[in-house]
Amino acid sequence: MEEATASTSEDLIAKRTTERRESRQPSYSQIFCWNTTSPSFSAPRSPSNLYLIQQEEPAHIPDYTPLSLFTTIFCCLILGIAAMIPASEANNLKSIDPRKAKEQADMSRNLNIFGIGCGIIAYTVLIVQFGIMKKTVI
Repeated sequence: MEEATASTSEDLIAKRTTERRESRQPSYSQIFCWNTTSPSFSAPRSPSNLYLIQQEEPAHIPDYTPLSLFTTIFCCLILGIAAMIPASEANNLKSIDPRKAKEQADMSRNLNIFGIGCGIIAYTVLIVQFGIMKKTVI
């Protein structure tokens, strides 16, 4: 009976230490391993070359596709189409390369602002010109 209790308690201690070790190890999907001896990502070899890097949540990258569609239909056709291309690129690159996606989104925003400005100027000129022509005809 004493031998059975001793082996059971040893098994229990071994099980608890194994559980503690397993609970401390992070999953490999959450870490990257950087090898300090050569500048490349590699599998962990020893605890001295293992650094944990937590992935940051990507910054919010706005979607300028609806604004590009508005610019195309109501303001300036050419600049609206030109703004749609980087807007769709930004949507495709959001999860792959957030920095490049942000650059494309900024380019789309700038083209949209320029297109809306051109549209406002063009409509103002047309309204003024047709207003003057209407007054001179009568």
